[in-house]
Amino acid sequence: MYLDPVSGEVLGTGRSVRHPILIFAHQLHGNFLMGGKFGRLIVGWLGVAMCLLGLTGLILWWPKRGQWQYAFKVRGSAMGLRFHRELHAATGIWIFLIFMAVSFSGVVIAWPQTMGLNSPALGPRLVPAVEPLEGKRLGPTEAVIAAAAAVPGLKPVSVIMPGRPDRPIIVNYLSHDAVAAALVVDPYRGKVLGIRDASEHFLAWMRPVHQGSLGSIWRFLVFLSGLVPTLFVVTGLTMWWKKRQRHVPMTMMTDDVTADEAA
Repeated sequence: MYLDPVSGEVLGTGRSVRHPILIFAHQLHGNFLMGGKFGRLIVGWLGVAMCLLGLTGLILWWPKRGQWQYAFKVRGSAMGLRFHRELHAATGIWIFLIFMAVSFSGVVIAWPQTMGLNSPALGPRLVPAVEPLEGKRLGPTEAVIAAAAAVPGLKPVSVIMPGRPDRPIIVNYLSHDAVAAALVVDPYRGKVLGIRDASEHFLAWMRPVHQGSLGSIWRFLVFLSGLVPTLFVVTGLTMWWKKRQRHVPMTMMTDDVTADEAA
């Protein structure tokens, strides 16, 4: 249940505090509304396809000798096929690193076991048992105070109170304001029993990279990386169609003209 920390008012239960559109978008993005491992598997393969499209796009973009000055912009004189090609290429190269980072991190999140995200160093650890004592146990505020003594500048995200007397309190926070971390606190003695901080591992940064939680600038760049595939589709289809029109056999064109005259 979600409670207002000041008034104590019940704000909602489960996912009811989230807007239905956000829930739908999250499920569509994460598993195509299929749920379970099958949907995540498909999303992972789509992420691989996005990475391959990015790499092959870089190869196709690579300019010839003497053409580098035109590789990062759309020339004002460009029209027709050239305009769509330059817009496609210039947009792709400017967003390339962000696009690849978001695509690769999406694969890691979709396939955590395959990519090593659930390795012993990064995955969940056993919660140690504590010896119960007579008397009052620590509340969430006292647990956060104890945790802050072990991690200066701690900004707690949530506090998990134990449902059993032999279990510790878990104080969740963001290490470096990005990576999920946790402290285990003895609810009777106020001692920190352990710290789980995986921020030194490369894979632990994949979720913050993917969801844009590395600052407002990075969030905006991730937002742009979600828009540019639409531009790639439009310009790519337009280039394909214009090239197809260029390669229509003359016999077909003659037949079309004759049919029009007869009509």
